[in-house]
Amino acid sequence: MASILSSIRSIAASNYEPLTKFDVPNTTFGDAFFAQSGIRIEGTYGISSPYLQFWFDCTLVLVIDVIFGLIISSILYYYVLPKNLKQTAMSNSNVYVLGFGVIIPCCYLLPYALIDATGIQNSVVRFTLSAPMVFYAFRCVEAMCGFVPPVVTSSPLDYAIYFATPTEFM
Repeated sequence: MASILSSIRSIAASNYEPLTKFDVPNTTFGDAFFAQSGIRIEGTYGISSPYLQFWFDCTLVLVIDVIFGLIISSILYYYVLPKNLKQTAMSNSNVYVLGFGVIIPCCYLLPYALIDATGIQNSVVRFTLSAPMVFYAFRCVEAMCGFVPPVVTSSPLDYAIYFATPTEFM
């Protein structure tokens, strides 16, 4: 776990020099358009090579999200969905306490805790970490209210694949 955290921490220190730099002068093509829009394009820009560590870290963060989704999906499959299928495992109030009191707050607070623990400063990686958690919270409400598609409730694996794979995000 420490190596995973140190790998994610390296995202914060991903300041590397571009391969080449070029200057854009004050007078360029389309200056009239940019002057009206308030966009200033003069300055120094650089072209960088692909940074593979960034893509590795994004993939690692997404895998952490999917593992968290698998844990939540198993809890929902065994404790919340039987209530909707009339196989009473828990009472309605216990289901709502589990969903609204435990799972949904974890979905919203876990990304902040991971970002704080790892020191991630890259906006793309933060989004990669946070976006699936919002989908998990919505899918938790979907399970509590009984709107889960019947085809995914046939087995725990089907429900885990449906729940933990944030296809809307990808």
